[in-house]
Amino acid sequence: TDQTKKITASMNYERSKALGIKKFKWVHSGRNAEPRPLHKNTLNGKIFSYDDLPVIDEKTGERGLPGKMINCSCVSVPVVEW
Repeated sequence: TDQTKKITASMNYERSKALGIKKFKWVHSGRNAEPRPLHKNTLNGKIFSYDDLPVIDEKTGERGLPGKMINCSCVSVPVVEW
């Protein structure tokens, strides 16, 4: 399941970029019994640029997409700007 989430996040990223979509909204799934506070309280609902990904791990400073960390069920929702 974890690996499927990672590949899905990567495919959605590539699709969005190919369509010219530049931003996404971070959506916390609410599925995990022990959610990451950063994902739930800080990133959830915010809009980010695909060219400047947010920090997804405060300990390492790693930047990435929703669903990239181990057992992360967060998703990205493309933001279409007209």
